[in-house]
Amino acid sequence: MKEKEAAFRADMRDRMRRYLELREKVGDHEAREELLEGYPDRQRACMDPYLTEHGSLPEAIRHVLPVFEELGLQEEVVDCSTSAHEVALVVTRTCLCRAAGDDLGMTDPPSLHCELSAEATSRAYPDIDVEVVLRQVRGAHACGLRYTRPVT
Repeated sequence: MKEKEAAFRADMRDRMRRYLELREKVGDHEAREELLEGYPDRQRACMDPYLTEHGSLPEAIRHVLPVFEELGLQEEVVDCSTSAHEVALVVTRTCLCRAAGDDLGMTDPPSLHCELSAEATSRAYPDIDVEVVLRQVRGAHACGLRYTRPVT
């Protein structure tokens, strides 16, 4: 495993561990809210250059994939845009929740990382709706996020 990939996986494991500890103390909603603190700002800092440089939402997301590949994520983008909406379906074969759960010895890890990412993106960009549509930890063969924003 490469250094960046190992560090990222450790971060995701630590985030899952932190979530589980917080959930035990303050409940699911408050645990997620604490983990979301500062996340929308980080998401905006990461995504702004791609959204500014590339015309469409699917193209912007497609261009960030090499960054995620360095972190060990295997992802593809399907452009499902219509005349009214830009739509990017991101299919991820690497499940961060499953990997974190495996590292923590869990057999049924919660769906956490995609949901936090989706919520952070939606908060950072109110015009972008993000929905987790597939979850490997719930039996799907891949994880999937659908990003949608109106055509302007």
